[in-house]
Amino acid sequence: LESTFMVEKKHILPASTPGNSLQSWQYTLDTPLYDWYKTSFDDTGWMSGKAPFGTFNNLQNTVWVTDQIYIRTKFYLNKQDLANLDKSYFYTLYDEDCWVYLNDMLALYKSGYITSYQSFEFDKTLLKEGWNTLAVKCIQTGGGQLIDVGIFGTLLSTTRLNPVEGENYSYFVKNDILTIQNLEKNSSVKLYSIDGKLLKEGNASDSNIHFSLPYRGVFLVRLSDATLKIVN
Repeated sequence: LESTFMVEKKHILPASTPGNSLQSWQYTLDTPLYDWYKTSFDDTGWMSGKAPFGTFNNLQNTVWVTDQIYIRTKFYLNKQDLANLDKSYFYTLYDEDCWVYLNDMLALYKSGYITSYQSFEFDKTLLKEGWNTLAVKCIQTGGGQLIDVGIFGTLLSTTRLNPVEGENYSYFVKNDILTIQNLEKNSSVKLYSIDGKLLKEGNASDSNIHFSLPYRGVFLVRLSDATLKIVN
């Protein structure tokens, strides 16, 4: 491992990709009323279908061949999961332009199209405890077409990953300085951002090492025998 490694993810609303449970949405192919994306909107008169919607690469579970589609769904987020979120992302495949609304607010707009699922960060404060409403518009002008949207988050935690029995090192953060003590002399230590970018590396020349943390947030630290998650 040199420049990236996995971070813990929480699937909030799994996308309807192969291997996942298929998500049910309410949808319409007609232009709806102006408040179609709002939590208070009554979509009981819309049709119901499983995502993805479209025709692209036979990924669809509901066929959509017109020039527009509007889809809505709800999902539940409990207080504990919301408190543990560090960042939140849409996991989507869109063809073509799409507008994604979360709890009455436009959370993402993308133009054009993509041919595989991609992640896009959004403001996690748009999520709320309890029931959340996700509403999406997608349009089509030519070629293949598809729309599916899921949500996941990365977790905020100070728990240790991959603990090792008998470890005797300790660590703490004070004034934006991470100190790790009682390491094996000359052992390698690497500091990563939560999304896996290598920020700093060094060796414990006297069994201790100090890293100045560049910002407030969550960091991952790779030791020779363990991975730590650190909150500043």
